[in-house]
Amino acid sequence: MENSMKRMLKVILCRRFQKNLLPFAFFGLLFLVNPIQTSLAQRRQEPAQKSLQKSGAGVDSRRKSSSAQPDVKLDHGTTKMLTVFLNRFAPFVPRRQIEFRLGANPSPTGFIVLRYSITSPSNAAFNRKSAFLLSDDFSSVFIGHAMSLADHPADVNGVDGPKSLSAYFSKKAGGTMKVSWAKTPGPGGAFPAKIVVKSPVGDLETPGAVSGDGKWFLFGTFFPLNRDPRRMRMRRLALKGRVTLGPKDAPVTLVELSDFQCPGCADLQPKLEALVSKYAPKLGLIRVDLPQWRVHDWAMRAAEWSRCVEGFSPGAYWNFTDAIFQRQAQITSANFASTMNPIVRSLGPKMQSFEECRNGTSARRAVLDDLRRAASAGISGTPTVLVNGVLLDRDIHAALEPLIVHELNRQALLLRHRNS
Repeated sequence: MENSMKRMLKVILCRRFQKNLLPFAFFGLLFLVNPIQTSLAQRRQEPAQKSLQKSGAGVDSRRKSSSAQPDVKLDHGTTKMLTVFLNRFAPFVPRRQIEFRLGANPSPTGFIVLRYSITSPSNAAFNRKSAFLLSDDFSSVFIGHAMSLADHPADVNGVDGPKSLSAYFSKKAGGTMKVSWAKTPGPGGAFPAKIVVKSPVGDLETPGAVSGDGKWFLFGTFFPLNRDPRRMRMRRLALKGRVTLGPKDAPVTLVELSDFQCPGCADLQPKLEALVSKYAPKLGLIRVDLPQWRVHDWAMRAAEWSRCVEGFSPGAYWNFTDAIFQRQAQITSANFASTMNPIVRSLGPKMQSFEECRNGTSARRAVLDDLRRAASAGISGTPTVLVNGVLLDRDIHAALEPLIVHELNRQALLLRHRNS
């Protein structure tokens, strides 16, 4: 059990989450909640709660122990609210079918485990089957993973609570970690927290929360149900000023979260650029580095170099991106510099500034900031694409263009509505 927990902590804390796990897979005392995306744009939380109460749905006002699910009834009112929720966070396709059921797994105190499945009759790429944690006050959804602390409950109100849990995590994962949490509880009575992990590439920060009774730690982030998560993701990624392929004010923006050493990312890059050209000038593309440094030995260095090349020009940046993906199969950690140096020299005359950037610390800090921001947006794996904030992390090739077309049509309708 200890070895399983140690391995899973390493997976969680290096942000290399597995995308195709079952919604809840047990590893000793740990279960996983697959990342999901949430949206109840322009929907007020209070009316939804009143509707649930009126219909007889909801949870007992007393928070249940983490050994069992709270008493929830999936009646018409609850199902309607959740259907609206899923229709807004998941890539939308007409005539799709949505089903819900309660998860059988134990849930952290203050949260409800709900499984869902989405079936599209027209495009199987939009099918989804997963689960999520809903706070029992119906205010927020949690995106990430939950781990039982049954053998080491956190003293949420004690002065030494963070220090004790830091030592526990450090021992289990075989590294140095510092845990801290807020004094004021948030959704579900959980205390918002963060973990800072000492790693070979620098300090990595990941968000989380401690359940109100201290018996669970949640690795991930919260999305309030009364706010638009699409906008929240884009804002949390801090994309202002980033290099854009295509118009910066395009009605649809693609955000590509990518790793230069990821084969799937290399395969996807030409398609993204072709789509920007096909739908010009209505489509823009921003690339964000998410190097999986634990398994890719030159991805971090490539990400740093790309940030330095940004100083040349936007065109130089995209030429560098294409060049490195085209040579991905031939590049190794040993020959990276000798392979890419001639490419960099051919892209611009600012070699002195590039060398200063490459040998400094600013590029590394920028990449670490990208990792931290991606975690705060509930994103960890590559490749991942956002289409105006709507997340695609599976079946990307099949789902991407239909989603772009849908979003272009939606933006056109919004524009006509604003002008009418």
